[in-house]
Amino acid sequence: MNLISQKRISSLKKNFHSTWRAENYSKFWSKNLEFGYKHKLGTRIPVRIQRAIRNDPVPIKESYDFRAEPFMVNNLRAIRDQGDCGASWAFSALDTATDRVAKVYEGKRGNESMSVQMLLSCVILPGNANGCSPASMDLGWKFIESTSADQDGRIIGGIVNEACYPLESDKTGTATQCKVNSNLNRIICPSDGRLYTKQLMNSGPGYPIRASSSNDLMEEIEENGPIQMAFKVYEDFFMYKSGIYIKHPNARLLDVDDPYHSVKVIGWGTENGVDYWIAANSWGPDWGENGYFRIKREDDETEFGRYGFAAWGSRSINTKKKNNYGKNNTILNNFRDVNDWNSLPVDVVEARSLNCFKSKLDKWLFENRELFFIQFEIFEKFSSNTTNF
Repeated sequence: MNLISQKRISSLKKNFHSTWRAENYSKFWSKNLEFGYKHKLGTRIPVRIQRAIRNDPVPIKESYDFRAEPFMVNNLRAIRDQGDCGASWAFSALDTATDRVAKVYEGKRGNESMSVQMLLSCVILPGNANGCSPASMDLGWKFIESTSADQDGRIIGGIVNEACYPLESDKTGTATQCKVNSNLNRIICPSDGRLYTKQLMNSGPGYPIRASSSNDLMEEIEENGPIQMAFKVYEDFFMYKSGIYIKHPNARLLDVDDPYHSVKVIGWGTENGVDYWIAANSWGPDWGENGYFRIKREDDETEFGRYGFAAWGSRSINTKKKNNYGKNNTILNNFRDVNDWNSLPVDVVEARSLNCFKSKLDKWLFENRELFFIQFEIFEKFSSNTTNF
């Protein structure tokens, strides 16, 4: 079946009062639906089980758009186009990370984009799969994390900008061999063969967004910046042009292993009584609303809002600080001694300690998830049978 056609657009519109308009995109004419799922998506949801979030009737703000922040007005970057590279996990992660760093620096670093090609070509996927393959949402964050350091405290995490290592996998549909040498202190740009003299771009530790309501997500976006979000893609989403996307009742979900796509969520609003999220896609500026789309805020079928990920938009680590932990800083001293980090600067130890604690906490929560769910279900049942006097 074709990925898109005028006949299918007309069929989907029939007897359906839609809040959005469809478009017969010519760039999809020669593609079938299987191609769309394989090459236009490319995200695996986190292992953690996430409950559906509720839509708060009264949002913390009626509307919000990260693009309207004063420091973003002159720093908006062009919408990326992943082309035939089925790795939305990479595109959405780097776009989200770039915006979060921009928020920390209030736009003072300009509008440079992180090189998605470096991530696609140099990351190691499970089973040595090609970079243009579906992968977990958090993989991109781990690659660019600014807290990676060797035993001498030198930064070994980070990524060059797009100008140094430009995108090529969008045209080939595959990630070529990594063209960056392992010595990140002396990177030769694949684009022109010159030495990369700028500071490596990076972000802080990644973390899952554990939200129980739409207000939780809104608070995260407004305080810390855009978030990466995964959702199920139905066949009619490829045709979206404008308005608030709501899945057509007859739209199909292809039976594939990875029907998820990930995007960057930048805001929210309400139009004609319909609450929505605003997100940036990675299918080029000619798709949707100049590359962006709006989607209904409470949608159990697409699961939009359940699987969010982000990272602290932290500044780069200063490795010249002295190892002054303080005699009373018991937690940091314990992490330092147990892990043999005595030679590392204080801020590297702080970041590593936070990562270590978060990893152990995430593992414990996942291993004990059934206990929490059982307790929650008992509480819900008890609450529903309780009479208020």
